[in-house]
Amino acid sequence: MDSLINSKKTTYLILELFNKIFRNEVKYKVVVELSSVNGCGLRELARRVGVSHSSLKRHLENLESRGVLTTYYVNPKVKVYALDEHFKNLRSLLASNLANNSNRG
Repeated sequence: MDSLINSKKTTYLILELFNKIFRNEVKYKVVVELSSVNGCGLRELARRVGVSHSSLKRHLENLESRGVLTTYYVNPKVKVYALDEHFKNLRSLLASNLANNSNRG
């Protein structure tokens, strides 16, 4: 039981630290959204995050320059954004946190 409590507390602390590091709700939402998929285009990601795609593009460029995101093209006109391999472990951490939060609501 103690390990479960410590695990939840650790998850909470890591997510709080993560949120403070980015200090921006849009960037945080981008990482949360991309943690649930293998990649996403600009328009779909903007819809999921709830901002205009022109505003989101600036945030994505910032996250890419920090090494948080990688990009690839599915065709010459469609750029896909994904979490960098170094951040793939966030997927399980964020997924468990989101599941816990939805169960509380």
